[in-house]
Amino acid sequence: MKHKLKYWLKRQGKYINRYNISIPLPDNWEELRDKIKARDKVCIDCGGAGHGVHHINRDRTDSELSNLVYLCWDCHMKRHHSSQ
Repeated sequence: MKHKLKYWLKRQGKYINRYNISIPLPDNWEELRDKIKARDKVCIDCGGAGHGVHHINRDRTDSELSNLVYLCWDCHMKRHHSSQ
């Protein structure tokens, strides 16, 4: 199966959603992401295999470690698309 570039960028954690492109991640994002993965190891909501790092307060300019958590794809989508 041939995948699009978007798929591979997502797998590498380098895909930037078109809605967030105007708010760049910090230059040390890969280092921060690796620290969060090492700290949380699994999705903090369901305990499943993690997928990516989420900003708790949804502010991409606030990349403090205390504002970042590791989530699986489903839990990440629930947090972004919940009415809360």
